[in-house]
Amino acid sequence: MRSTLFVILLSTLLTPDSSLCQEHSLYLSPLLSYDSFRTPGFDFGFDFGAGAGFRISHSLVISGSVALGGRTVTFDVIGGSQSLSARIVAIGGSLEVLILGRPGGAGVAATFGAGRISSTFDAHTVSLGALGSVTLPGHSSARSFVQTGVAGEIPLGADVAVVVIPSVRFFTPLSSSADFSLAGGLRVGIF
Repeated sequence: MRSTLFVILLSTLLTPDSSLCQEHSLYLSPLLSYDSFRTPGFDFGFDFGAGAGFRISHSLVISGSVALGGRTVTFDVIGGSQSLSARIVAIGGSLEVLILGRPGGAGVAATFGAGRISSTFDAHTVSLGALGSVTLPGHSSARSFVQTGVAGEIPLGADVAVVVIPSVRFFTPLSSSADFSLAGGLRVGIF
């Protein structure tokens, strides 16, 4: 019985709808996001990126995105503080399930996804006062995350829509603290 219900639900989500002829199945999306990566040691900042998505059915979209940004990490040294600059690359994929509205019109979808954030620090010389200085070597690190949120979409025309995606991100191994993201941009239909 459970497998029958699962098959019915899956076929409902994956069966193409006749309304798909009036909307684009593939879209590209320039994005701007305001992200917190406090768990790996960064605070809030802006990231710029792009995404692409494919509509599998009237209520199901798979998408991927890449975001680039920079952060400054401040640390204490003898007689004051200094800062390190880091470059961030966040790559993610998500599944959107339409929960309110209709394809081609205004709607809200639940999003579930995962990804990986990489950070790169350049070498930096730190002054130790009377003790001289020390050079911190450049290094890179990466962490995986899972996230969930909602995606709100408002069409501006036949080929363009505005999208806003607030989400909560948990880094693995899972911890009780969460990071937040507010992304927004345009979805431009291709075909």
